[in-house]
Amino acid sequence: MINILNINEIRAENRERVGEKAYNISRLLNFGYRVCSGYILSVDYFTHFVKYNNINEKHITSLSDQIMSGSFSTDQLTELKWIYTELLNGSDRLIARSSATDEDGFEKTYAGIFKSITDICTFEELIIAIKKIWCSAFASKAMNYSGNIRSSSGMAVLIQQMLDCDKSGVIFTINPVSYKQEIVLEAVKKNNFKMIANKEIAQRYYIDKHSDDISYIKDNSLLNEIEIKDLYKLSIKAEKDFGFPCDIEWGMINGEIYVFQIRPVVRVYKPDQYFKSVIKDTDCILLDRFAEPASVCYLSFLDKWQEMVYLSYFNEKPGNQFNEKPLCFINNRVYWNVKYQKKYFEADTSNNHHKKNLLKELIRQSYKNWYTRLDEYDRNIIRFKRQLKTQSHSENLIALLDQVVYNFCYFIGIDHYRFLGFAQIMYKETQKRLSKNKLNKEAADKLMGMQSNINYTINANKELLAIVRQIQNNSRYFWLINEKDSDYILEQIFCNEKYSYLKGAIAEFLIKHGHRSTYCDDIYYPHWEENPTQVIDLLKQLIKVKDHLDKKLEKEEQQDILTIYDQGNISSIEAMSLEEVIYLTGKYMKLREDQRYYFDKSWILIRQILLKIAKNLVDLKKLEERQDIFHMTIDEINEAIFYTSQSIPQDVINMRKELFKKAKKEKPEYIIKGSDPVPVQKEGSYLSYKVMGIAPGVATGKIVIINSLNDLSKIVPGTIGVVRTFHPSWTPVLEITSGLIMSYGNMLSHGAVVAREYGIPVVVFNDDATAVFNEGDTVQISGTNGRINILG
Repeated sequence: MINILNINEIRAENRERVGEKAYNISRLLNFGYRVCSGYILSVDYFTHFVKYNNINEKHITSLSDQIMSGSFSTDQLTELKWIYTELLNGSDRLIARSSATDEDGFEKTYAGIFKSITDICTFEELIIAIKKIWCSAFASKAMNYSGNIRSSSGMAVLIQQMLDCDKSGVIFTINPVSYKQEIVLEAVKKNNFKMIANKEIAQRYYIDKHSDDISYIKDNSLLNEIEIKDLYKLSIKAEKDFGFPCDIEWGMINGEIYVFQIRPVVRVYKPDQYFKSVIKDTDCILLDRFAEPASVCYLSFLDKWQEMVYLSYFNEKPGNQFNEKPLCFINNRVYWNVKYQKKYFEADTSNNHHKKNLLKELIRQSYKNWYTRLDEYDRNIIRFKRQLKTQSHSENLIALLDQVVYNFCYFIGIDHYRFLGFAQIMYKETQKRLSKNKLNKEAADKLMGMQSNINYTINANKELLAIVRQIQNNSRYFWLINEKDSDYILEQIFCNEKYSYLKGAIAEFLIKHGHRSTYCDDIYYPHWEENPTQVIDLLKQLIKVKDHLDKKLEKEEQQDILTIYDQGNISSIEAMSLEEVIYLTGKYMKLREDQRYYFDKSWILIRQILLKIAKNLVDLKKLEERQDIFHMTIDEINEAIFYTSQSIPQDVINMRKELFKKAKKEKPEYIIKGSDPVPVQKEGSYLSYKVMGIAPGVATGKIVIINSLNDLSKIVPGTIGVVRTFHPSWTPVLEITSGLIMSYGNMLSHGAVVAREYGIPVVVFNDDATAVFNEGDTVQISGTNGRINILG
């Protein structure tokens, strides 16, 4: 029987002739699963039938009629009768199913598209069933699904014994809707044909892969605990054996499990993941640090992070237990969910004494508790770095990645949004008090700045300025740093003995602060440790303004002018003294900056782990280049590692790369309400604009547009910087510039907090200021009154 194979005879070289379904069933048999006996009519069998009957495949409209009216050759009938007799020895019925060459694949399954004929009891019924299955390949349903005219050479037919099951169903080894790592088990009484055809409701069970915890949709009693565990073990084994997330059809007779079919759970890779999000009835505001788009990989981390963080002041439930989430993702950017803020950040405690007192105590203690956790966080980071040097296998690297993410969430990020809420509460309370107190807003900002002026970002800037002083005092160093090529400068510092002292200073700086980056938080971009030329570029800029810095350093004096306040049994925030309110506001602003500093310690590790994984995926030819990994979600990366047979669609990666580039060119909307953008700033050319003042003071100077690190070199004393977003590592330029115009932001934006520390005015335009103001224009900005005047 040249064109017919027993399922136990199928090998890899027969794959194209028997189709994926039959090939996978033969693999099940080889792996030791219980499989019903059967034979496969290969695609060659159908080709012989077509030739024998002179069927014209070009006449698509009459093709089914030609097949149904055709006859089998004597040899084919003899072979079929032998199969029929053989399989009915031990069973009273047969089942015939399609096994097309492109069926049950990674991209398309054809589930429910082709025919399956059950309860075959006579030879004549078998003949008709085979013909009907062949015809289903050319039916309109199949044509619409595949999008093209199918070839007859692609359809094989699987004939097996049919069982009467006690129970049967389907198992998904990954949630097919959310792609969550959990087993989804469905079961019905008897055979599952009605369930598969959506004519019967199944009982459903969810089993967490990590904890083995079982949850139920409703009161499920069909499967007992032993049966559930046996099916769970089978699904885990099958996923490991086949190397992809599996969709398994199973049946059970007297407690013994048979597998009828296994195929991949097809993952839908969305090219526009995080690029376009249609959010109905949304109310969100662009986060200033995401004025520039972020990569899919980083956004997927943020998406997972908000599932874990605490979203309420008064309990420790994780984000996945709340309806609202703090972040929205639109055009590769991150927006703040105003609905979430109103629901959780603006909690009304006015009529609840217990909540008033609890909120006051949380605000007083939380920032202290956060700082006590930093030592353990740092120790773990050091341990992870050592492990990263010795790890090379992707499975070990992804396990290390999970540890880094957990370390970040538990010690740094889990209550990040709570702290943001506390900062908002205290800032609003400060502003409310100032309206009733002789202390003016500018003085209060100075007081808050003094409390936050010892954050880790500022300390890093001071250490950078210390290196600047070393260079200023050494003519050899000064001459080198004024070279145009930063790469050449770096090579000389680290290779030439005469610069050994400078080398030591920069090396020490990179050891302490190399986790910082000159770009946005996105793990897509290299950090100082990976690209030290960014630090050289900053040094080159600071050297140019030596005299200005010298004068500024002479004026620097630190003195604490806050009075000592009572920390007694105060029942609410409203009962705190003004000094304590200002003090705590400053502390939470400091904490916000320190969190950003410590975030980067995790981001650089995550980036380095991913690049190691990417190298392995490139070696396996799953990715074209290492940087492609930043255009995949973390779930997709996990699956690429653990599901060895699953490919990564490079065309989707390439489309995401193009969308990422496109997003960089587009101006982001600042406010979106009801799915539509809300214009904030008036259109057209004007000489005066009403804006939001977020750091007090008045400054006049020529505009310098800052789009990237390369633009920092244009800043000279007295200029006004105009930015879309302001990254923490840019803060050394605040030593030089007279003021800052931010396109997007608010009172608690990084640029505002740090600018108050440096004592320069900042205003927020709430639109793309880099597209409205021109390089070289002279403007006056008032952070006190919220005004930009163009002077010429």
